[in-house]
Amino acid sequence: MKAPYLGKSTINWCDKCNLPLLESCDLCGSQGRKIQLTPPGDLRVAWEGDVERILKLAKEFGLTKIDSQIYLNRISGLDRNDEIYIDGHCVGILSFDPADLKFKLLPRPEMARYIKVKKKCVQLFEDAEPFILQGKTVLAPGVKDADPSIQKGEYVFVLGTKAIATGIAKMNGKEMVKANYGPAVRTKHIIKEINWPKPKSELKKAVKANTKALAKKEKNAINLMRSVSKKHDLPCTVS
Repeated sequence: MKAPYLGKSTINWCDKCNLPLLESCDLCGSQGRKIQLTPPGDLRVAWEGDVERILKLAKEFGLTKIDSQIYLNRISGLDRNDEIYIDGHCVGILSFDPADLKFKLLPRPEMARYIKVKKKCVQLFEDAEPFILQGKTVLAPGVKDADPSIQKGEYVFVLGTKAIATGIAKMNGKEMVKANYGPAVRTKHIIKEINWPKPKSELKKAVKANTKALAKKEKNAINLMRSVSKKHDLPCTVS
C-alpha cells in the first residue's frame, strides 16, 4: 500500500540540466521526471552545515567530495531523518540517533557512484550475486571477502561485479569471511538501473531554471497575506 501524501508532490527533475523543477525548466523547456520523494515530499537545499556533516560521516565509506548540489527531504523517524538527494536520486539517509546522541549516515547503493568502495564493504562470490539482487539476505558462505573493520550493526556496501546493495551487518567483517553458515548482511536496498544526468547540479542554475515558477509562488504568497490582513483588523507579522 502506498504511503499517503500530505499534499501534492510538485517536484520534478530535469535530467538534461540536472536540476530540480517546480514546473517546466526555464532553461531547456523540459517537464522533467517525477521524483519519488518519501512523504510528505519537502525537498530543500542542503546548506553548508548539512554538507559538512554529510561529508564527515561519508568519510567512513571513502567519500570525501561531492561536486553537485545536495538536497534533503525530511522523512518520519524518532528524531531528525533526511533523505539525501544528489543528481536527482536518493543516495542515502542522514539520521540522528537519540539513543547515541549523534548523526549517522545510512548509504544507498547509488552512493557508490561517487566513491571507489573500499571501506565498509562485503565482496560476494559470483554465484551469490543473483540472490542478493532479489533482495535476499547475504549468507556467510556467499561472502568472498569483507572489510575487517566492519562491526555488527553497521551499514555496509555489498559488492558483486559492482556495488549492488547496502544493508546491516549481522556479523563483524572477520566473522563473515570465516563463518560457514548464518546471515552476514541483512539486505536493505538494491541497486537500480539509473541514467545519471551528466551536467553538474548547481544552485544558481536551479534558481534560473525555476524563475517563472518562483515568481508565481511569490505573487500567490503576497496575495494571500494581503487578503488575510484585509479580513482581520490586526497588526501584521510575518515569520
